[in-house]
Amino acid sequence: MALSMSRVSPAIRSLTRHSSSTPWRKTPTMCTSPAWMKPANQSVRGLATPTAMPSATKENIGVYCNEKHDLWVKESGPSVEDVKSGSALKEGEVTIAIKSTGICGSDIHFWKHGRIGPMIVEHDHILGHESAGEIIAVHPSVKTHKVGDRVAVEPSQICNKCEPCLTGRYNGCLEMRFMSTPPVDGLLRRYVNHSAVWCHKIGDMSYEDGAMLEPLSVSLAGMARANIALGDPVLICGAGPIGLMTLLCCAAAGAEPIVITDIDQNRLDMAKKICPR
Repeated sequence: MALSMSRVSPAIRSLTRHSSSTPWRKTPTMCTSPAWMKPANQSVRGLATPTAMPSATKENIGVYCNEKHDLWVKESGPSVEDVKSGSALKEGEVTIAIKSTGICGSDIHFWKHGRIGPMIVEHDHILGHESAGEIIAVHPSVKTHKVGDRVAVEPSQICNKCEPCLTGRYNGCLEMRFMSTPPVDGLLRRYVNHSAVWCHKIGDMSYEDGAMLEPLSVSLAGMARANIALGDPVLICGAGPIGLMTLLCCAAAGAEPIVITDIDQNRLDMAKKICPR
């Protein structure tokens, strides 16, 4: 069976259920239940509780690109004043101090080429959607998270009304707003307000590992759709970061033999190094 490395549904929620004492890398499961997908009411605003006041001192900045293929850093929202007061938080939201963000191939495309198909950079645009950080403020309506929680950020913003959402296939949401995909700004900034339901606790996992959960979930979702089982032969087309993650996951699942292809010898050498056969 062959795996094409196109982006599929994130499965971050199931990856972060395991405590720090559990080998989370070895026991991921796919969760498609829609029961937890209750979106924030975007019309209600309020201040953060006194126990949730952040200690932000630096201005919020983000990494931007534009239609001219420029790349630069400048001030971003929410402002440090809003972060300190919590006044910009909407119902169901938390403020995250982003600590680590991965650079996806899509970020490079938006910067260098200004588009991916119909998704076009037309204005100043913030990149990044593979992130982890620390919660520094919570809206009073949020009962599941607290200041100090370390979280991986799932960059989906769904309608929770269409058939895919209501049947647990929210990656197919007809009104999907995916952070870092124009015109929705991304996570490559110092502070971000985001729905708590999409912030997955990672315990004492490193922020770097937490940021890798989004691309890892792509590999796991692809494997689930391909129904890979013990002893299955697998062909992985592409030895980039997602392909290499898929290689490791397929090996851990007991697939045999595994073939991975690429036109870049350096990537193939890396594949042999991390997964010798």
